[in-house]
Amino acid sequence: MNARCAIIDLSALSVEMRTLSGIGWEIHLKWLKDLWRQNHGMVALSTGALSGTGAPGSGGFCWCCWSRNRFHVVPAEGRFGAACRYGGIDHLLLKGAAEHPSELIIRNGEFTFSAASAKQYGAAQQYRGIWRRIDGDACVMTVGAREILEDGVFRVGDSSLARKLKKVNLRSISVMAAGGIPIHSPELFLAVCQEIYRARRGMRRDGAQNTFSRYLSLRNATDDGRAFPPLAMDGAGVRPALESMLGLCWGNDFPLDNPLSYAARLMNAYTGKPFSARSLEKSAIEAVDAARSARCGKEEGGAYGQ
Repeated sequence: MNARCAIIDLSALSVEMRTLSGIGWEIHLKWLKDLWRQNHGMVALSTGALSGTGAPGSGGFCWCCWSRNRFHVVPAEGRFGAACRYGGIDHLLLKGAAEHPSELIIRNGEFTFSAASAKQYGAAQQYRGIWRRIDGDACVMTVGAREILEDGVFRVGDSSLARKLKKVNLRSISVMAAGGIPIHSPELFLAVCQEIYRARRGMRRDGAQNTFSRYLSLRNATDDGRAFPPLAMDGAGVRPALESMLGLCWGNDFPLDNPLSYAARLMNAYTGKPFSARSLEKSAIEAVDAARSARCGKEEGGAYGQ
């Protein structure tokens, strides 16, 4: 399947669009290896194949970067990935560094840059839930001293990622989009979604499940963001890697047996192309193997989860 990639040069404040084939973050290792070798400090934000489609738990996206000469995939959850896809963008690749602290604003697939206000970002870091929205429908990601926040509230990146973005002088990314995601067979897609939701409603509920739930998620939010740890590919399992490629935040909370078969059914209905649990598993194994063997040719400091 095809994905639209925006390669953003912060040094030149320019954007190059490419259309590449692949599922989720695997496109970086299939088609963009030379770009990564030439830009060791590049950071990418990748949506999954099902991000924002409305499927249960489809609020997933992930960060991709080099750390200690390894390719890292850092899952996150929120509405930012869906907002990007509604604007026709599946992947954001950030290379170079802006001369001054800057904001990136994306309106329906159009990119603009503006200078960031130091006072404004200080207030956002101090008061967490207070943020100047560019407009009522914008999804705003801000870079703080110790974390990256979505809409000033939800933690979608840790201190290591925040340092990487601050180093290139990017202080926020805002996305506004009025589009949608076309689904090949809406009736079949909805039928699979309803099957999952019915099973979810039948699960035993406990006190922890009464907390505020994240965007289209099966699991509940955690204040410290530990629900989705980074996938260090030397030890990543196939299923977590596949879920991050698809933009699904299912984890151990999926209420039915054989979750890969449900993922395949969703992909069949979404794309109109044949997918099976085995074919998806094969794609994930190939992506994990490529990530394990990838080297950027230069040691990068910093580790995740610290």
